[in-house]
Amino acid sequence: MPRPLLIAHRENATIEDLKQVSRVGSTETATRCSAIQMLLAGADRQLVCNALLVTNRALRKWTNRFNQCGVDGLIVKKRPGRMTIKLPWEEVPLLVTRTPLPYVTTPNFDGPIDRQRGFGDTTILMLFTPKLKAKGVQVGIGPTIVIPTAGDNEFTGNGGSIWRRRF
Repeated sequence: MPRPLLIAHRENATIEDLKQVSRVGSTETATRCSAIQMLLAGADRQLVCNALLVTNRALRKWTNRFNQCGVDGLIVKKRPGRMTIKLPWEEVPLLVTRTPLPYVTTPNFDGPIDRQRGFGDTTILMLFTPKLKAKGVQVGIGPTIVIPTAGDNEFTGNGGSIWRRRF
């Protein structure tokens, strides 16, 4: 013997109530409310399933909930699930890195040229800072690496002389 089809009872809520709930809730709640609205308007169950891309079983469950609890039975509630687990790298402080490549220019006090220019040594700065939610100044600790990329003159650094081989 086939199962009897569930029919949504009109006394549980009006179509206006269903429209109002579908606007406020999630998209899943809106789909459920639309399905019940279509059934209350007299649409065939198979037509509702095809139009909303839901199974006949889901439609039966929604109709059953609507008949038992009214509109409140259609609202999607948070389901119990897995606990959130803090991963170990979420506890690690932030690593902030800065790598400026300085281009320096200054007046020449020793010779006829009016300005001295050149690239300075590249400095890689790495700081570990705690994760703070407050905005403003943060303090960190970490290593600094100086890469000698400067030119030959004493003004910009000693990078050129370090890279040159001496025979």
